[in-house]
Amino acid sequence: MNITVTARHVDITEAMRDHAQGKADWLAKHFDFLASIRITLNVESKRHLAEIIATSRKGETIVSTATSNDMYASLDQVADKAANQLRKFKERIKSHRQGQPEEGAP
Repeated sequence: MNITVTARHVDITEAMRDHAQGKADWLAKHFDFLASIRITLNVESKRHLAEIIATSRKGETIVSTATSNDMYASLDQVADKAANQLRKFKERIKSHRQGQPEEGAP
């Protein structure tokens, strides 16, 4: 699992990096089909933007963004959004598998 935390227009503190890393670790633990997670933190005037780009092993990409006045709140919101999107993606994968017959079945 490749986890990357980057920042634009802001100096990332160790606490911010740890918070983002914790969110990424949680996503990686609960969604084992992920190959990489990229978290980007950005500040534009008073808007704190957080973005998560999660890529599965098969190459599908899930992009989640959140904006608020606090970077930690943005990270929490974007992690929740990413978890919901990944949950839906996982259910879609399961439903496609259930409709197909097993290998070697008549």
